[in-house]
Amino acid sequence: MVNWSTFVRSLETDIDWQGDWLSGPALELEALLREVQVTSTAITECVDHLLQDDAAFNTFVDYSQYPRVLMDKFTVHVDQEDRFRVRLHRFWPRNMTGGVVEKVHYHKWHMSTVILSGSYVERRFVVEGLDEERKHAKVVETSAAELREGMSNSLPYRQPHQVVNESFEVPCLTLFVRGPSLQPNARIFNTEDETFYDTFSPRKQYRDALRSLRGLDGYFHPLFPKSVG
Repeated sequence: MVNWSTFVRSLETDIDWQGDWLSGPALELEALLREVQVTSTAITECVDHLLQDDAAFNTFVDYSQYPRVLMDKFTVHVDQEDRFRVRLHRFWPRNMTGGVVEKVHYHKWHMSTVILSGSYVERRFVVEGLDEERKHAKVVETSAAELREGMSNSLPYRQPHQVVNESFEVPCLTLFVRGPSLQPNARIFNTEDETFYDTFSPRKQYRDALRSLRGLDGYFHPLFPKSVG
């Protein structure tokens, strides 16, 4: 039976974070995640530690994003060497999102996840006709799969996907692990007009915002640079 401490220790010592993700590390990580899902006390141990340890709580809250419109991110562990981060995710049901769905996107790191409760549908895409200079790209759906409680999943970096909780009233909770950043940016695709934009770390975006504010320029946004005005 795995507890939270042994889970984290396995992430530190057993996973090759620089390895060929889908052929090895992801399989091992998914097995660990499924063990944690079966052993519900591991999540309880993790949360109790954060609620009782102010130093840990104050550290991880800065890595979290809550509340959000579609999906909340609660960071519960950050590796000291920043090889990986562990999060709890809550995907809102449709009655709380007004029918809004996330845009197709890719990440700058590998990831693996397990469904703790509820379900969601993940769609994967390939990019066609990429034009970096014109910020033009067409994405074409290649697969769609429903993940339910106890099921695990992995995604390599730069793999476009979209996750939607299609339940009208049941949230989906997941335990999620991401690896180290392998490039500076993630990418968001606008399927309507076949364009894309890149997003960077909050620190860079905060610096960019301050530079605009310094010149009393209110037309800035991390998602739509200089197109807001």
